[in-house]
Amino acid sequence: MHRIQEAHWQRVLRSALIPVTTGLIIASGIVMAEAADVTWGAIAVTATAAVVMLTTRLNPLWLLAAGGALGGLGFLV
Repeated sequence: MHRIQEAHWQRVLRSALIPVTTGLIIASGIVMAEAADVTWGAIAVTATAAVVMLTTRLNPLWLLAAGGALGGLGFLV
């Protein structure tokens, strides 16, 4: 792999996979959000998490932990 790392087709393949991977990640996030958002509280948590993810460099695990804590405490029922 190291010998052909600078080959033209390798660079083309890598640059082509970036939008495909990004699209799959966004699509899976949308599917999970649609399945989880059954109450207004859950919708608000999802929207807040999306805004925080897009505007800060906060680790997503903190948002996952916060959502889990809210759900575990019964705020998202």
